[in-house]
This record gives sequence, structure tokens and C-alpha cells, in this order.
Amino acid sequence: MRDELRTQRQSGMPLTDNRDAVQGNTLLARHYKQEMANLTQWINAIDTGQLGDVVQALSNSKRIFIIGLRNAYPVALHLRQQLLQARAQVHLLPQPGQTLAEELVNLAPGDLVVVMAFRRRPRIIRPLLLQLQ
Repeated sequence: MRDELRTQRQSGMPLTDNRDAVQGNTLLARHYKQEMANLTQWINAIDTGQLGDVVQALSNSKRIFIIGLRNAYPVALHLRQQLLQARAQVHLLPQPGQTLAEELVNLAPGDLVVVMAFRRRPRIIRPLLLQLQ
């Protein structure tokens, strides 16, 4: 953004020109094009069978537990809110003041756990996935 503003400073004002937007030369237009390319790449890489299995598991499980640690917590919270619009028994873990062990001790065979982890994953993610498996 700083580079874009510095570029715009050369023209005397920090506002973008509508003609640039039509031609796709603004920072927003370039960002949009990159996002569309990313989404296209993602769609082409999806295994439709695996995606169908995930959707079935989300709809057929008795309870869903979503674990989001560090930067994944807001995304996990958003996923919980979206799933709650379609079904009940969707929980975000860990709850404040609780440990994962306290939360996961009552898992049952019909439950589903969704683990979200991005860059700089906590060391607990690998042993957690192995234990959940």
C-alpha cells in the first residue's frame, strides 16, 4: 500500500484515477485479479470426492468441535458461526480458561473435530492430530 501511495504521490494527489480502474491498473484491481487467480487455482486443485466426504462428515456427525489456535482462532470462530446457521452442536475449542485435554476428554465416535492451523503452528498440533486420529 505504501508503494502504491508513493506512486500516486507523483501525480500530486493520493487518489486513484477512474481511468486506471477501468484499465485494471489500480492496486485494488491488481489485488482482485490475484485473488481470482488464487481461487481458480484452488478450485482446480480440489479433489471433489474428498470435498464430498468432508461435507458428508460435517452434516452427519453428532457434534462438531472446531479447534483454532493462534492466528487460526478468528477463522475457526467464523466457521463455527457459519455452521451454526445450518446445524446445532457446533463448538469452538478451547474455551477460555480450559485446556484442550479438558475439552476433548468427552469425545465420542460420532463426533467430528476440525483443526485449523496456519503458519507458526504450535508444537501441539502434530501430537493432537495423531491422538485425534
